[in-house]
Amino acid sequence: MHTKPKLVLLSTLFGVGRYCVEMSTNRYRIASGEDLGRVVRDARANRGLTQAEAVDVLGLTFDRTRLARIEAGAGFRSLDRALSLLRRLGVELYAEVEVRPET
Repeated sequence: MHTKPKLVLLSTLFGVGRYCVEMSTNRYRIASGEDLGRVVRDARANRGLTQAEAVDVLGLTFDRTRLARIEAGAGFRSLDRALSLLRRLGVELYAEVEVRPET
């Protein structure tokens, strides 16, 4: 998903305004390994990278097949347990992914 950035007026000292570009973000609740995998997949896709390109460009130490498993939420048993514990303690985790504007 791509969105156009919006121009936002920032107030500064002495009433002088400045404009800046506010980037859009997608927010994800992380409650499981599958949720984390979805964040990885969406962040990669947002950068316009295939799985193979991501492995190459990002210098990952594993292959595309392992990245596909991560994106599917596989192999996160320990993480799932930790997230379950945190939820029971009243803690929720979120990830924000900056959405790159259309060019």
